[in-house]
Amino acid sequence: MTIDSPIGKLTVRKEDNQVMLPMFMGRTKKAEGHDFLISTDIVTIPAEDLMPAIEDIKKAREKAK
Repeated sequence: MTIDSPIGKLTVRKEDNQVMLPMFMGRTKKAEGHDFLISTDIVTIPAEDLMPAIEDIKKAREKAK
């Protein structure tokens, strides 16, 4: 299943019902005119690069039985 979200389209894997969420990483720094840190140099790491493979999840579930 794929749904629209504020950060774009998200997929729910049918095998384990986990939402495939990307991770956002960057730096924080002080900026003139702000009383708080702001995020800069933000990169997006796709969920496919972060989530365990379905095969690995199946193996872990078999071991847990």
